[in-house]
Amino acid sequence: MTKMILFSCLFLSLSCSKKKEEPTPYEIVFEKARAYDPAIYEVMIVDQSKRVICENYGPNCLENTGKRWLVRTIELPVIGFATEEDAKNEAMRLKQYYYKNWLFDEVSGEPVLESFVEEVFAIKKAETLK
Repeated sequence: MTKMILFSCLFLSLSCSKKKEEPTPYEIVFEKARAYDPAIYEVMIVDQSKRVICENYGPNCLENTGKRWLVRTIELPVIGFATEEDAKNEAMRLKQYYYKNWLFDEVSGEPVLESFVEEVFAIKKAETLK
């Protein structure tokens, strides 16, 4: 009888345990950056003019994906697109950088950010990829 109760308890605990959730695409990209430099963090946006929103970007930008990361002492806007091709097209238009379906904006002309995205994500400025 004791074995039956223990078995039932074990079965219930295993069946009720929370399954590990897969990381989101954003979490994967952010963790890749954090693995390179653990001091990087997502900036809480207080000034509404600093929000990273789709109305400032091209087609197929994904709403509510815009973030700002603090890389060393410089903010890096990051925003998601529906596909890698969409991110690439917008990066080429803005002469910026992209990785998979993520656009890194305001990188060009900032040596700290340029070296960061090139080293972490092994990417080059979109306009050089034509």
